[in-house]
Amino acid sequence: MPVTIREIARKVGMSPSTVSQALSGKGKLRWETRMRVRAAARELGYYLADDPFGINPVISGRPIRIVFGGQQRAPEASELGAFASRVLDGVQSVLRPYRTHLVWGSDADAGVVLPGLIGTLVIGGAVSNALVQAIEATHLPAVTVGCHVDSCSTLGAVEADAIEGIRLSVAYLYELGHRRIALLNGSQSTRTSDQKLTGFLRACHDYGLPACYIASVDPPWSFDHALPLARSLLSSAWTGVTAVIAAYESLGAAVLEACRELGRSVPGDLSVIAYHDEELAGSTTPKLTAVSLPLYQMGRLAATHLVAASENTDLVGVRIVLPPRLSVRESTGPAPAQFG
Repeated sequence: MPVTIREIARKVGMSPSTVSQALSGKGKLRWETRMRVRAAARELGYYLADDPFGINPVISGRPIRIVFGGQQRAPEASELGAFASRVLDGVQSVLRPYRTHLVWGSDADAGVVLPGLIGTLVIGGAVSNALVQAIEATHLPAVTVGCHVDSCSTLGAVEADAIEGIRLSVAYLYELGHRRIALLNGSQSTRTSDQKLTGFLRACHDYGLPACYIASVDPPWSFDHALPLARSLLSSAWTGVTAVIAAYESLGAAVLEACRELGRSVPGDLSVIAYHDEELAGSTTPKLTAVSLPLYQMGRLAATHLVAASENTDLVGVRIVLPPRLSVRESTGPAPAQFG
């Protein structure tokens, strides 16, 4: 059933005639009143013909595919990590008034064109060449959330600046006196891990630091999977390292546990920073200093981008890069005196 003016009037506590004037632009209403009514109308799903970001009857009710990059099957809601959950919250906040139908899928589903499909949103940095080719073959707008693909000019992207996030981390540690900084990265098969490595190498060059303390963890990037490697590195190749930047929260937590087992204090003997600040960093002991990403905003921008690109081909392939920030907590401190 279409939303009526009376429903909007009930929501905002105004008369139907006032709401009608606010939506039509007639009458002598205050600007704030008009904006309040229009915001309520948009939230309820009322079509505003003069609002390019309002409800569009052409796409209303049609499906949008959500692909979770690198997954062999569409996950259940309970299986989503904080990254995907927060991005989806942002996506849904934009798409809810359009009453679109979100269809969850995996890499294997990306090339299947459903009737009326608007386009595809890919969440996560694990975007394979096969996935890109499948999406391109649909000839429909698509946006990645979390990374971009240099080789594809038609695939839009909304991402945080991973290179800058790592540079911020190195710069902060350098100010604390650290000169031997290590990177525990994800697999180079993911585009975000490649960006993190680039950021680390550039920062080491800029600050005149050795860039020899680098290791990577293959999927899964879980605590249990990373702990043996972290324990081995800190007890051998990285014995002189005073700070570690971990590419994921789980890797940062593994470094903290390895330090505990080896009798190294954090941050007294070793400072630790994790890239991503999702749900774990604030609950570890000590709490992890972390690079925070604007995940909700990334989801909103990605959904807005996809809707706009479905109507305007000039917007296809646009890349939006948002700045991260460093959330300083308990796991970082000055470099040990003997290394200062």
